[in-house]
Amino acid sequence: MNSGLIRYILVGAMLLAVFASAAYSAGMTSAVRRLGGTGGMAVAAPTSVAASAVPQTFNTSGGITVMRVTWTPSVNANYVVSVYALNGAGTVLSSGSASVTGSGTSQRNDDVTFASAVSIANIASVKVRIAQS
Repeated sequence: MNSGLIRYILVGAMLLAVFASAAYSAGMTSAVRRLGGTGGMAVAAPTSVAASAVPQTFNTSGGITVMRVTWTPSVNANYVVSVYALNGAGTVLSSGSASVTGSGTSQRNDDVTFASAVSIANIASVKVRIAQS
């Protein structure tokens, strides 16, 4: 066969495929599907004042193993207190969380154990996350 003829056949097949997909697309429904959900919900902050986290326990190499979080719950409930140690680039060096059951509404201290010890020299910031469970 002639190479020019093969080229025309291939171009024709590609054009046919493009037109067929356009015709198929035009036949699809334009109805938008929606997932179910609760809609908007009002939420209250788990604490009405800022939380603080300070190193509480060190290992023999001087790495932080436990951070103490001081905070005041806004309602008596169950919470999860999480602490993330970050380096200067914002990368998580270590993290941990603690479950709080029946918190009360007075200022409290909760100890959060890190998954692995982290050198205080490597920590640029600490992020505390408190979520009602």
